[in-house]
Amino acid sequence: MIQEKLRNHYAPKPSKIAARHAFYHRNQAEGESINNYTTALRQAAMHCEFRDLDDALMDRIVCGVRDIRLQRRLLTKPDLTLQKAIEEAVASEAAERSAQEICKASSPRLARKPVPVHHEDASSDEASSSEDDDVHQTKRERRKFQQKSKGQSECAGCRGNHSHAKCRFRDAICRTCSRRGHIAKVCRLAPSDTPPFTDSQVQVFTPVWQGKLFRSHQLPLPVWNHNWPN
Repeated sequence: MIQEKLRNHYAPKPSKIAARHAFYHRNQAEGESINNYTTALRQAAMHCEFRDLDDALMDRIVCGVRDIRLQRRLLTKPDLTLQKAIEEAVASEAAERSAQEICKASSPRLARKPVPVHHEDASSDEASSSEDDDVHQTKRERRKFQQKSKGQSECAGCRGNHSHAKCRFRDAICRTCSRRGHIAKVCRLAPSDTPPFTDSQVQVFTPVWQGKLFRSHQLPLPVWNHNWPN
């Protein structure tokens, strides 16, 4: 009597409700085998005071396994027992383990050789770089040609950006050398010590073709600095 009172005082009996709560919430842990899970359930059910322990263990195994496919198979069996549930779970676990081993063993044989994409990419990059160089070379040559053409098209009669045949001063008489075809501004015989022009300028408006319309273009025309006799 005294020992029982001391035992109840220092080691009280666990609550049946609390024990059953822990039992019903005990699920299979990750990496835990079916045999270890079943052993853990038996220990958790020690203070649950189930009338039919096998039925309680079977229910918990079906509801607590991690494998969803195994759980579905167990739910489809109408005459399932604890022993059948454990056997089915152990067989499924062994099959899954064997499948993983076969998959690992066959992986080296099924591995594909790496595609030499780097060589193709390098060739593609070289081709692209070569094309870019050609484009830049063409642009440079075109720019040089335009600059050269621009230099050749400079008018000898007025230094305008056009040919001499289209110059408005092609029939003009130079006031420096009295020759026809250029103005004093570009005359080679003009003295270098005195400017041939005054600060006065005449604004000449000429029509310029732009697209579909003629627009007036203002052209400054220097006035010859010459002392005319009275």
